[in-house]
Amino acid sequence: MDFITNLPVTESGNDCMFVIIDTFTKYVSIIPCKTSIGAKEVAKLFFDNIICMFGLPDKIVSDRDVRFFFFFLVKPTKYYEY
Repeated sequence: MDFITNLPVTESGNDCMFVIIDTFTKYVSIIPCKTSIGAKEVAKLFFDNIICMFGLPDKIVSDRDVRFFFFFLVKPTKYYEY
């Protein structure tokens, strides 16, 4: 899971890519987003685009800090009522 930022702005206002790679199948998902996106919005993108296709992952590798993962994993599970 990583972000590619500082890209040219698209017509829809996106200037960032949220990249998720499944290390087992080498499947890459690229989701357009804005650089100003927060942890809650990233979690919503992840749940809406990845979990619906592959289910919950066993492991997530990212260079983000603990606060990001708190909002990324704990808060959205309450929103989605898992």
